[in-house]
Amino acid sequence: MTTATSSSSICTLDIGGMTCASCVRHVEKALSRIDGVRSAEVNLATEAATVSFDPQTAGLSELTAAVAAAGYTATPRHAAGPQPAPRDDQDAATTAEVAHDAQLRDLKRKWQVTLAAGLGLMALMYLPLNLDTMDWLMPAIFVVATVLQFWAGRGLYAAAWAAARHGTTNMNTLVALGTAVAWGYSAFITLWPGIAERAGLPLHLYFETSLVVIALILMGRWMELRAKKRTAAAIAELVGLAPKTARVIRDGRGISQPLPCIFASQCDIIEHMLGIAKAIEVSTPVLTSADLAQFVDRLRTVDLNASDPELIDQITELERIKSACAAAQAALTLAFVTSQTEGLTATQQRETRAHRSISAQVAHARHDSPARGGRHVGAAKALLREMPHTYRSLQTGEISEYRATLIIRETACLDVEHRRMVDQELAGTLGAMGDRQTANTAAKIAYRLDPASCVERNRKAHDDRRVTIRPAPTP
Repeated sequence: MTTATSSSSICTLDIGGMTCASCVRHVEKALSRIDGVRSAEVNLATEAATVSFDPQTAGLSELTAAVAAAGYTATPRHAAGPQPAPRDDQDAATTAEVAHDAQLRDLKRKWQVTLAAGLGLMALMYLPLNLDTMDWLMPAIFVVATVLQFWAGRGLYAAAWAAARHGTTNMNTLVALGTAVAWGYSAFITLWPGIAERAGLPLHLYFETSLVVIALILMGRWMELRAKKRTAAAIAELVGLAPKTARVIRDGRGISQPLPCIFASQCDIIEHMLGIAKAIEVSTPVLTSADLAQFVDRLRTVDLNASDPELIDQITELERIKSACAAAQAALTLAFVTSQTEGLTATQQRETRAHRSISAQVAHARHDSPARGGRHVGAAKALLREMPHTYRSLQTGEISEYRATLIIRETACLDVEHRRMVDQELAGTLGAMGDRQTANTAAKIAYRLDPASCVERNRKAHDDRRVTIRPAPTP
């Protein structure tokens, strides 16, 4: 894949033959030596290299040639030019998956056969055998061990030889050198035992050692490739769970848009994350009241005998859950109010008795006084329509419901635009402040934006104060 900018291009190369961090350094050095290459970053896990270069000085052919000269393979993911059709992408992905599965089967077969043979030869060494048996058994062991070692370790030896031809070493060099020495010494003892005995060499065989080492190396690579395949499959499934559409609230109207949405302003409210309210239209499963009831029942079974660190971790997570629940309650409250008042004007909503009934139902659902229902409805409208950053902080557990209430209270005297500006200015700092500092900061920003409204609020609060004197209760 090649991306062009004003003065440079960025391409991604699939690198083959890397086994360790040393291989990463070799590939990066080979790419960095090319004139025109500004940077080269190689990822061992993804087996890919991201190269930034000047297209006037270097090209893809020079990049791939440099990697090949270092003893590895390089394939551009997509060359510059027209992008392949989706059908071609699917065919390429299928071909790569088939090749990956074939490599996994080959590695599994090799390490299982080699490990079984190595352990068998190891067990054979402990059997009491006479000299006549050893005369024909040792050549047989030599043939079997030689065939298996160079059949299973062919890739290791080829990679080590390629690195040696380019004047480098890697993990393949270490494995190839160790197993080749063990096999060579054992073959010398087997083929020329008299010479070895006259030279004072111990008549020991190490065929099983080299076989087991190769088997363990191949088993490790098989496990690594299998883990990569499962991780890639899990990521693909996770990406597939993402909602395809979202419901965006703009000017009080819901608009369905494909994701990712392009927002007209920071005040747009994206509701696809909740998946609960009536106005939300997403493809992911939604939570129901039954699901929430089951979750509440599960909270009764917390482990009170856990370790102290685990107890603290559970308390922390439960606090985050409390904040997330408060955010969900606000979203549900707004959805309920919207559903109940749909089709009514703002004046009709204020004057109708249904407005008081709606607030009372919300208060009853929250086990609160009916007189406080209006506060809950107002807070929900403020969070979701005017203060999206505060709402997201509450949703993620960064702040508590009480701290969100403080911000709403300190900005209640402002108009919508100023309230949004306070929310924007507080974004990213709420988690680092306490309750008092949050309230003071919100009040200072509010006063800076609209001092007249803040003074009027304080004056009204002073006028509304009432002090009563009651006789002390008799004992």
